[in-house]
Order: sequence, then C-alpha cells, then structure tokens
Amino acid sequence: MDGQFEKAGFDRDRIFAVQGDYAYLQCAAGCHDRLYYNEGLVHEMSRQTADCRIPSSLVPRCPVCGGQMDVNLRKDGNFVQDTRWYDSRDRYLSFMRKACRRNTLLLELGVGYNTPAIIRFPFEELASQYANITLARINRDHVEKQAPVRSFIPFRENMGRIISDILK
Repeated sequence: MDGQFEKAGFDRDRIFAVQGDYAYLQCAAGCHDRLYYNEGLVHEMSRQTADCRIPSSLVPRCPVCGGQMDVNLRKDGNFVQDTRWYDSRDRYLSFMRKACRRNTLLLELGVGYNTPAIIRFPFEELASQYANITLARINRDHVEKQAPVRSFIPFRENMGRIISDILK
C-alpha cells in the first residue's frame, strides 16, 4: 500500500501527512481509526464511469458502521489519525527538536488559513523563538506573518518559478 509520495521515491518513514492523504479512505463519521488504500477502487471507478456516473456498487461503505466513506483529509472533527499518523508525528517532532539546535530553513509552500494551526502558526512560532531559524514563505495570496519572526523571507512570485530557480 503506497501513496503518491512513496511511488515518487520518498521513504514512507520520512513523510508526515499531517493533513491526510488522498490515497486513503476513512469512515466519514470517524467511527474507527483504520485507513483504506483506495488506488484499486479509484481505477475501477474510472473504468466503469458512464455519463459521469459510477455504479452504486462501487460507492464505498464503512465496513464497521455501514456509513459513507470519505477521503482521509483534515476537514472536520472526524479526521482519522491512525497508528501510522501518530508514529509519523513522533518522528517529525523528534526531527524538529534536533533541527532547532542548528541553522534551519523552514520552507513553507502555499500554506494558507484553512488549518493554520497545523503548519503556518507553528512555523512562525519556531522562527520567532530561535535566532538560528529562517522562515521562507512562498505564497501568492497569504505571504504575511502574524508572529514577530526574526528571519523571514516572503515570496509572492510563482511557486514553480521559484522552485526552478532554487534547483538551478
């Protein structure tokens, strides 16, 4: 069971999908904490689509409560955080504790205000607490900062162009 990041060659243990992962389904009501890899189902839905509709037999139902299934995305209070999510969070926090001890660049790509407490505000807090941390924010619409960040590099330009320039 690999998501898109893993298929692109990223080590699964180095990914923290804090906001969820489109490659997995969960119970829409969050009745249990298991995630279900959906690639096969998505391909089958695509194969059987007629007049922009899929057969009702392909609409996923929760195997526990029988309710609707949904993509594993943080969008409401029913977001499922399984064991893998907690393990990934612990690895991320450990990594960040070590990173805060040396010169660190936090590169924030297009993070807005949908759930700012997940990435945006914690990055600003770190960059305001530690003199050795620089926050570079690439965001066409929301480049501003809320916290008194010590070292801040805002970019409003096209993200694709900026990343291409960095890679040169």
